[in-house]
Amino acid sequence: MKIKNAMIDLETLAVDSDAVVLTLGAVKFDPFTDEIVDKLHLKLDVNSQIEKGRITCEDTLAWWGRQDKKVRETAFSEHDRIDVDKALDVLLEWSMNTSRVWCQGPSFDFPILASLFIQYEKKHPWEFWHQRDSRTVTSLIPENIKEKINFSAHNAVEDCVAQAKCVQYVYKKLGITHTF
Repeated sequence: MKIKNAMIDLETLAVDSDAVVLTLGAVKFDPFTDEIVDKLHLKLDVNSQIEKGRITCEDTLAWWGRQDKKVRETAFSEHDRIDVDKALDVLLEWSMNTSRVWCQGPSFDFPILASLFIQYEKKHPWEFWHQRDSRTVTSLIPENIKEKINFSAHNAVEDCVAQAKCVQYVYKKLGITHTF
């Protein structure tokens, strides 16, 4: 089976749709098996986003100050930062042939990404009906699945892997073998 599901996660400097994006993580996965492939981790240039009017928030910056040092270093390091235009092009190409795109909740990652694509005058890589919410799926069973997964929270690509594993776990537990 060709993998057509993608999980995307953002780490940002605010929670509004025009937030500065520090990092973007993505993985492709099959929700019906344990397969997770094609990891993508992009560190976006922060200064150019601020110059374009994207925002930061003192509360979010304070929250980052309370996170694990290693996670902060990964998110804030200037090493390997790329131009936002290029990052969006990479994501566009990476997401070709995906029919479902997942995020952890519908009101954070999706609106921020949509705002970036609009602001940088890029074609959005998926339609609204392709969007899925992993938080809703994981709430279908009375277990804290993430406690069973060893991962480094707030590392965008590791969050994607954990969220994909949660969806896979729920599908398996509920006996879901196909969706429409």
